[in-house]
Amino acid sequence: MNEIRSQQGQDPLGSDVTVASVARAHSEDMADRDYFAHTNPDGEQPWDRYGDVADSPCRTFGENIAMVTVGPDATEDSVANRVVDMWMDSSGHRQNILSAAWNEEGIGVYVTDGGEVYVTQNFCG
Repeated sequence: MNEIRSQQGQDPLGSDVTVASVARAHSEDMADRDYFAHTNPDGEQPWDRYGDVADSPCRTFGENIAMVTVGPDATEDSVANRVVDMWMDSSGHRQNILSAAWNEEGIGVYVTDGGEVYVTQNFCG
């Protein structure tokens, strides 16, 4: 992400463990409860998930999500490149990635036994 941001004249984002843990939990929740959305079945939004974490460094939030199905020969790099390409080809996701409003990011990935890869990228400012 920082390479892409640098190419577009944006400052790099720091990586935050808390932000990544919130992202990972959302990816796992989407897989476990079989949905794909920013809002979970309980009506919880991204900012609600941060509110559940007492030491969240975030005052503003953004979120990108993706889900792809991969075969047994997929590599981490090929999956990551595929997801980033999808996000960069989408104006809203691209805007999140390139926004100057963010200071930190965290990415959480969850892979099901069936080869579905859920990815949540959370931004924090």
